[in-house]
Formats: sequence, structure tokens, C-alpha cells
Amino acid sequence: MIADYWAAALGRQLVNRTNGGPEITFSSIVNTSSFQNFSEPFPIVVTDSRRPGELIVNTNSTLYEVSPYEFGTWDSRVNLFIPTQYVGSNLTDGKPTNDNVCVERFDNAAYLPSSRHI
Repeated sequence: MIADYWAAALGRQLVNRTNGGPEITFSSIVNTSSFQNFSEPFPIVVTDSRRPGELIVNTNSTLYEVSPYEFGTWDSRVNLFIPTQYVGSNLTDGKPTNDNVCVERFDNAAYLPSSRHI
């Protein structure tokens, strides 16, 4: 989808690293000295959602919040937040489906904030 290519291209500009910094995750921002000494703004990104194949984003679409600490939504249909470092993990009733496996590094810093933010 064109949005994915756009996000990757934009991400290369937002994250000033070779190839858009694939090694940098949104959750790893908390480990940088500029974040720890409060010399950079606290990043909060708001994204909208849509169903596959929809071309128009409805005014009542679910909005998601992304910060270095958590990813989620207050939307009553979802009402879930997860630590950002575990975005992509399978959950059942808010707990990992497989206790021994949590997905990590899915929160690529170049992709997450540039993919459909408002």
C-alpha cells in the first residue's frame, strides 16, 4: 500500500540514521540522553484507523495514542493500552497468549509516528 512506502520515506527523514534507523524503536527513545535530561519534547503521536480496503477515514474511526511508554486507545470498542515495546504481541484478555513469547522491536521509530498521523 502506498501509505507504507510514504511512511518509510518520511521515517527516513524523521529518524536521522542510515536507512531510517531500523535499529531504533519508539520505546528505545527513553534510553537516549536527550530524553533523560528533558532536552527534547516528549513524543506523543495520535494515529487513526480504518478497515482494509477503505479509502476514506470515518470521523468515528478509532484513534490510537503512541508514546515511548505505551500504545493504545480509550475507544470503548478496544479500550486497551500495552507497553510500546510489546506492540505486535498476541494478547487474550490483556495477557500474552503465550507466556513465554512477546514480540519486540515492532515499534520501529521511523515507521510508527509517520504512518497515518494527524
